[in-house]
Amino acid sequence: MDIDLSISKVSSQWLIISPQVFWVTGSRFGHDFESLKGVGLDVKHKIYLQPGSMKPDGFYLQYGVMAQYFSIVDTRQYGEYYIENGVTYYGVSEGEIESRLLKVGGNFHLGYQWLIGQNVYVDLYAGPGIRISHNNRTDGFDTWYNDFWADYGYSGTLLDAGFRLGFYF
Repeated sequence: MDIDLSISKVSSQWLIISPQVFWVTGSRFGHDFESLKGVGLDVKHKIYLQPGSMKPDGFYLQYGVMAQYFSIVDTRQYGEYYIENGVTYYGVSEGEIESRLLKVGGNFHLGYQWLIGQNVYVDLYAGPGIRISHNNRTDGFDTWYNDFWADYGYSGTLLDAGFRLGFYF
């Protein structure tokens, strides 16, 4: 659910706040985990390109930032080490582990929004984005949940696009 707030009295500029909640069990995106819980937030600034109009209608530019946090409980093999008599041993274990992912990024969109009647709108947008993910299991970029652009721990560039149907008051 998005919340659009008008932020200017002289031009059609809006702030879009998009909270997110994730609660999943089972298999998603090729990962078979026990549970995934998470929260996220997108914040965007939308500027309509039609001069002199205060209506949220027509072509617009939009840019913003996003952040998501996931806690994933999974049964898998993982590397571990232990020290015995001053010697470090490395091995592979299997068991239930919790991975915590933090993903941040930004987007730049070009879009078009139609007002239908007085109170309904349809919105289409697309543009480039970037995501950077880190977790508590690997140094640097996440590798366990970074298989493709829609994955929970994806790091890289992507085409971000969307469709929204909403009510204008």
